[in-house]
Amino acid sequence: MHLTGWIGDAIEKLRPHIFADADFAGCISTSQSMSGMHHALPGPNSAFPVAGQSRTQGCVFHSTPEAEVVAADHALRTCGLPAIHLWEVLLDRKVTIEFHEDNST
Repeated sequence: MHLTGWIGDAIEKLRPHIFADADFAGCISTSQSMSGMHHALPGPNSAFPVAGQSRTQGCVFHSTPEAEVVAADHALRTCGLPAIHLWEVLLDRKVTIEFHEDNST
């Protein structure tokens, strides 16, 4: 598997984004949920994937919102917050990361 991306915008139009989602009780044998995370640098004419991850959550949850909160926490703590400093150096400006989470239950 490989990621393919393109940049067709000036650096001023690029903003880092983090997407998080959970699969509630997706494992048939253990009923554990999965966390998914995607880090990208999109723009009006750009779509550049930076990182992605999928992992099994450590315990069994009682509801979709619980699993979604754990997925969001994992994405922000392991990728989003550490990346702010990197993007500020690379983009040569203050950066906020746009966070997207599927919260439909």
